[in-house]
Amino acid sequence: MANQWFRMYAEFVTDPKVQMLSEADQRRYIMLLCIRCNGHVTLHDEEIAFQLRVSADEWAKTKAVLVGKGLIDEGANPVNWDKRQMRSDSSAERVARHREKKKNADVTLQKQVANGLDTDTEESKQSSNEDCVASKQATNCPHQKIIDLYGSHLPGLPYPRIWEGRRQQNLASRWRWVLTARKPDGARYATDTESALSFFDRFFAYVSRSDFLTGRDGKWQGCDLGWLMKAENFAKVLSGNYENKEAA
Repeated sequence: MANQWFRMYAEFVTDPKVQMLSEADQRRYIMLLCIRCNGHVTLHDEEIAFQLRVSADEWAKTKAVLVGKGLIDEGANPVNWDKRQMRSDSSAERVARHREKKKNADVTLQKQVANGLDTDTEESKQSSNEDCVASKQATNCPHQKIIDLYGSHLPGLPYPRIWEGRRQQNLASRWRWVLTARKPDGARYATDTESALSFFDRFFAYVSRSDFLTGRDGKWQGCDLGWLMKAENFAKVLSGNYENKEAA
């Protein structure tokens, strides 16, 4: 499997087989994983020695140690590579799925717009088109940009090192809400990606002014991006539940 990255498991620091290696052999083992990640599965020993920038004798000694530890086979292939590197890690497969999803969304959007042109008045046509565009944009939540805005305004709160599962789903839901919900006067909170990001920028700036949410008042230290993106908490913040109370 050729890829730009591979899975490196935390047990590397505690695995006795690895920790009994010299630092030089540990480094060469990691370099060998990188070589395998690039798709090289049939390199000869001379080629590997060149890639590692060591002599043939040095590589032969290291290879013997790694084979003896059961970390690679005689062909210099990392043991259990395919088992530990999952198919879902392939960027090509993810890109193909993303392009297919985008293609289907474009077709759906075109059909919706065409249907609107056949039946709506000029005013309803514009509203329908806006709904379609907003719906399309709402499916493409720019997670990292929003995380960066959070980190910029709230550097004192925990920064999400892993962003997946329920927390990722909650943020995507809040993103869709910002692009599709309407205010009491009928206007949208945001009409496009740029204005939606501006909404989150203002949202995090608003949170940063709360002594309770930032922990400045010492009453609570549980706020982070995952907590803020839960529907109930998001609504409470927008409702002003955590604004600072003026001193009597």
